[in-house]
Amino acid sequence: MEASTLFRISSDTFHRLKSSGVGTSICMHAAEALFIHKQQQQLDLLTSTAARRYAAMVERQPDVVLRTPQKYIASFLGITPQSLSRIRAEHRG
Repeated sequence: MEASTLFRISSDTFHRLKSSGVGTSICMHAAEALFIHKQQQQLDLLTSTAARRYAAMVERQPDVVLRTPQKYIASFLGITPQSLSRIRAEHRG
């Protein structure tokens, strides 16, 4: 969707990093953060309305909302682009 810079390391280098003390800590924190994020996302899908999820996204990541096509935002929120269009109209007005 837009230009990005990616970094990569070989599998061998990753396993060596993971086996060091600092690397183990980094991997553990990254895994915990990802788990918490995914759990929160699932909870939000089950307990929040689409309008609330959209409002939270606008509050947390307004730049992403402006740069991202509506169909991807709708998919992320678990709704149709048409529903997102209605929610956006209500959110503005």
